[in-house]
Amino acid sequence: MTLDIAKFHRTCPIHPEHKPWFVLQGPEGFYTNGCCPFGCSSSSSNAGMIGNASVDIWQKEGVTPIVKFKDDLNIFRLPITGGPNPDSTLTPYTYAYDHPQALSHIASLHIPWHPDKGQDFTFSFTYLGFFWNIQNKTITLHDHKHEKFLNRVNNFLASFTGGRCQMQDVMKIHGSLCHIAYIYPDG
Repeated sequence: MTLDIAKFHRTCPIHPEHKPWFVLQGPEGFYTNGCCPFGCSSSSSNAGMIGNASVDIWQKEGVTPIVKFKDDLNIFRLPITGGPNPDSTLTPYTYAYDHPQALSHIASLHIPWHPDKGQDFTFSFTYLGFFWNIQNKTITLHDHKHEKFLNRVNNFLASFTGGRCQMQDVMKIHGSLCHIAYIYPDG
């Protein structure tokens, strides 16, 4: 099962006692930043703590194994009964939990799950922008991501071949290339 926290950097509240120190300057003066809506540097850590709490609770409740990367969670489950029999028949697998049962363990955290990202338990799924197929032991880049990144590289080369570019342009292409190369260290 894959899950994605909606608006990860913008939905983490700040403890009321800390709010006086979260002050931002805008075009019309100063104001307090009550829930990190603009992604302050500590937002990732704040929201990461909430994600970590969900993983800790799940592990205590036997919902494992779990892989978490920032706001993306991939929850696996292993069968507790079922499988091949000595007479070459197959008994259906049963599991200790399903999607709603797993979420019920962390419901009190009120995590805002992204409505369009994530999926139920299956042997193939999208996680971290890659398509993972457990049965085939393959990881691929979706065609739309492949085209997006290829266009980004081609546009970069066309715009800056033989000329200077802005750091923001380099950072954007670097981030794309890092994303593509992320999976290769583990084959």
